[in-house]
Amino acid sequence: MKKQIVLAFDIERSGGTAEYETIGIGASVVSSEFEELDSIFLPNYYPGITKFEPKCWNEFWCKFPEKLEILKYDGPLSSQEREKEVITKFQEFRKKWEIYAKENGFSYYIVSDNNIYDGGFINDMIFTPSEFSNATKVT
Repeated sequence: MKKQIVLAFDIERSGGTAEYETIGIGASVVSSEFEELDSIFLPNYYPGITKFEPKCWNEFWCKFPEKLEILKYDGPLSSQEREKEVITKFQEFRKKWEIYAKENGFSYYIVSDNNIYDGGFINDMIFTPSEFSNATKVT
């Protein structure tokens, strides 16, 4: 049987539509032997600045302030600069493991708990024109 590696990712958002923000992306790469090979965590929540969809806030985030604390970004970048950095780092991570799988003859899969939602917002971050859009595309 051909060896496999799986990149599993999740995205956290402040709401379910494009007017809200991605407040974190996490990913883990696991071998067919269930060994974690690598992971990445990219927080992007700005306390007092991030706008939340009321339903999203009331049904989830207000009940788990400790989760928001984990997603807090306290670096020097603006939210727009950080979002560009987040998607760029995610794309570099993804590409690194695609290359590794190809060079080693492994099957490679990308999965999420909600491919439409998570994948849709990842694609939106990659392909939505912005002043940073050229820097986000990693082929």
